[in-house]
Amino acid sequence: MSILFKNATVIAAQDGNSVLYNTNVLIDQNKIAYVGKEDKQADRVIDASNKLIMPGFINTHTHVPMVLFRSYADDMVLFDWLSTIWPLEEKMDAEIITAGAMLAYAEMIRTGTTCFLDMYNFEEEIAQACVEVGLRGVLSRGLVGDVKDGMPKLQENIDLFNKWNGYKDGLIKVAFAPHAEYTSTKEFIAQCVKTTKELNSPMHIHISETKKEHEECIERHGKTPVQYFNDLGALDTGLLAAHCVYVTEEDMDILAQKKATVMHNPASNLKLASGFAPVQKMMEKGINISLGTDGASSNNNLDMHKEILLASIMHKGYSGDPTLLSPSQALKMATVNGAKALGYDNLGMIKEGYKADVIMIDLDKPRYYPRNNIESLIVYAGNSDDVCLTMVDGEILYENGNYNTLDIDKVNKAAQQALDKLTSKS
Repeated sequence: MSILFKNATVIAAQDGNSVLYNTNVLIDQNKIAYVGKEDKQADRVIDASNKLIMPGFINTHTHVPMVLFRSYADDMVLFDWLSTIWPLEEKMDAEIITAGAMLAYAEMIRTGTTCFLDMYNFEEEIAQACVEVGLRGVLSRGLVGDVKDGMPKLQENIDLFNKWNGYKDGLIKVAFAPHAEYTSTKEFIAQCVKTTKELNSPMHIHISETKKEHEECIERHGKTPVQYFNDLGALDTGLLAAHCVYVTEEDMDILAQKKATVMHNPASNLKLASGFAPVQKMMEKGINISLGTDGASSNNNLDMHKEILLASIMHKGYSGDPTLLSPSQALKMATVNGAKALGYDNLGMIKEGYKADVIMIDLDKPRYYPRNNIESLIVYAGNSDDVCLTMVDGEILYENGNYNTLDIDKVNKAAQQALDKLTSKS
């Protein structure tokens, strides 16, 4: 099927996020076939006057089913929060995971996220639900423990890779996810690294999220988490490093040299009082910086627009420099940089030949007037509630309040029942 978005404002997310006006965008099957002024024939024409077309948001760090723990364990430091959540996670089963995943997907679709990177358990169920609703996902099984306890989990991740990696031309991809330095032994991480090198798959790891984690790693190993994982070879196949709040100059040089991506999680880092990642310094060193929400228990939502806003303003606030992180840079982090992080060379831009992962934003709201600078309006004044259409791989998943691939009432009910079941277990 072909769809023509007619007379749209377009943030192309290329050439400095150039803005195009009164532009037509043609979708043919699952690709962007045309971007320009010419009128094109299509099976369906959508009047996009006073609407914005832009690439869908790419959430490069989350824990999908943790949406079930939203508001369950608030206002704690990271390790107190983990000790509260982990006992519940041990009781989760496939049915509970599926209910959580479906709720998370509904929230992502509604708020304009079209692609995400996950780290959790029961990734087979998360993959099945992802395909059912039509989202694009990069999935990684959380890997913890020593060689004896961890190898069955690693085998799960290998099985997931063999079954799902590359599904439907990249709708599903698979990475490997040693959780963190403090949750796995050196020997087990070495096994994970060996596997990722054999399969040429990236590693997705929490790194230097807190001062405690950073300093205790130095006490245990005489080196920082970045240096520790680098010495084990974890940066050799494309490291996806979540957080990096506490990193040294040497750490940043290593991350740049190894072409790692740092996934910045502003809301989670602020809520857990973890600190401020040195994003500007990392950007100056050429490190790719993308954005993530983290799980909805530590955020407390999966709204990428909030991350874009926070990324742009928080660093201004603590540094005293209002020139840091422009709206254009923040939007790029949520689109182009996210695509680069996850190994997609055909996502993150409204560009001919790219995958049709597209969102439409309703600009006919008071907050979008007057229009001095459309990127500034989207970042500083906009709201995810203004997303009126979400398309992934050429399929419209959400339009004007209606979901096309899920029953939102059933999803909400199932999520509440899953939490009730989980918290009532002895």
